[in-house]
Amino acid sequence: MTTRLLRDTLRRFGELIAVTVRPPRDGYRQPGPGHYLLGLALLPLLTLFLAYHWLGLLLDELLFRGYRRVSIDQPVFILGVPRSGTTALHHTLARDPQFTTMRTWECLFGLSVTWRLCGRAIARFDRWLGRPLGWILQRVERRLARGLQSVHPTGLDLPEEDYWTLLPVLGCFGLVAAFPDARSLWRIARFDHALPPAERERLMAFYRSCLQRHLYVHGDDRRLLTKNAAFAQAAASLLRAFPDARVICCLRDPAGAVPSQVSALDPALRALHGSYRRTGIRDRMLALLADHYRDLLDVLPERAPGRAVFLPAAALHRAPAASVAECYRWLALPLDPEFVAALQRIPPGTGPSAPATERRLRAVGLSAAALDERFAAIRARFDFAARAPTPAWAVGDLRPPASPLAPAA
Repeated sequence: MTTRLLRDTLRRFGELIAVTVRPPRDGYRQPGPGHYLLGLALLPLLTLFLAYHWLGLLLDELLFRGYRRVSIDQPVFILGVPRSGTTALHHTLARDPQFTTMRTWECLFGLSVTWRLCGRAIARFDRWLGRPLGWILQRVERRLARGLQSVHPTGLDLPEEDYWTLLPVLGCFGLVAAFPDARSLWRIARFDHALPPAERERLMAFYRSCLQRHLYVHGDDRRLLTKNAAFAQAAASLLRAFPDARVICCLRDPAGAVPSQVSALDPALRALHGSYRRTGIRDRMLALLADHYRDLLDVLPERAPGRAVFLPAAALHRAPAASVAECYRWLALPLDPEFVAALQRIPPGTGPSAPATERRLRAVGLSAAALDERFAAIRARFDFAARAPTPAWAVGDLRPPASPLAPAA
């Protein structure tokens, strides 16, 4: 498995080199001096990044093989369409003491048990010295995160989307901002539809090993919480790999989520590439997001009752405490009294709410009429304005169910 996974990674890396050295004529970015300077900077850094992580993973096999025996029981996955409140929900649920979830620094720099324990040791030594390294990192973090907080709250110690754990195998769609012409990255975005079954299984096996490493360090007596809006089209593979998982799926009306996601990509693409084919990227993202909605609405209703619930962004925005508590009841998750008290302190207004204005739609080259036409069938299947969570099995029959279900077997 490791040999084949490494071969997959090297193949994807070769493609990144190829599209950097010889950009396709019909690509999304314009070749020029800036393009090649960016490649000269990014590719060596990416090489070091991959070597760092693969060395840590190799050391794990020599020093901490016990992680392989860790069982992942009834994890809770937060899925959804990007810009639908998944981050707000993740940060809220991360306060629940029954859960453990990955932090940004763990996803990016402490993926292996080896490097994570080394990071902890360095942090303890830094505290003993009076936190000089912590002060430097805080300053760097603030500078790098400037301008991103309105798009996505960023911080090394904040809960983060552990889809980034797939970076060492170049299986993370987030790399598309740096390499928008890499076809393998766009295929990964359509995971269940565009990747061969064997490749899907290898990526899921690697992802599972990352979660096992996390529990090995933090204790396997706690329930795992993960958030991955990018896994919308990997939902079927994810649930095959974790058959006893519980899922909370955040959905927002396309009129709000789609333009928000398209505009969120623009600053990174402009910063990295200057001018690029905005229309091409926009149209491809539009098609991708439409498939995200369809996959989630197709896959999750097939789950056994009590295993998946849809959380409309409107419900989370209006009544965050009541919405979270209702999700717990549908999924038969225990509610810790301290967490209940913390929920009561969350004010309304959590997560996204209003759809984009016509002016904002025009700014990303969209119109309300075009969105209405493309997403008409999806809107007919789901009530995005619902004031409460909807169990996945009830999608298609949106009448309020009589009472929460008993715990699933």
